[in-house]
Amino acid sequence: MKKILIAEDDYQIRTLMAHTIEELGYVCIQCSSGTKALHTIQDNPDVDLLITDMVMPELSGEDLIKILRCREATKEIPIVIISAITRYEDIAHLLDLGASRFLTKPIDFEELEISLRELLSVT
Repeated sequence: MKKILIAEDDYQIRTLMAHTIEELGYVCIQCSSGTKALHTIQDNPDVDLLITDMVMPELSGEDLIKILRCREATKEIPIVIISAITRYEDIAHLLDLGASRFLTKPIDFEELEISLRELLSVT
């Protein structure tokens, strides 16, 4: 069973995503900060995909992506960004850093499901 890590500081958004992801048949781990997500990935090398917000305490989603892409063990993990960012330049920058997908808030759960299925079918 595929394992998905959610890094999102908003409790309601995080738990709603986790519930939806579990209903789709995936195992879900939740973290409230980028730092916790980084440690969780280190402790769980079997994480198949990361969903991250951009603005979080301690370590931003952007910094989390930079760190993960520089490490051999995590450089290929699919990363889905979920954010309220709307400027094309900002989104393009995040994709250039190594994000696999960018989804806007509020979350379109059908779009999230499609992205998860596509990204996890190749891993």
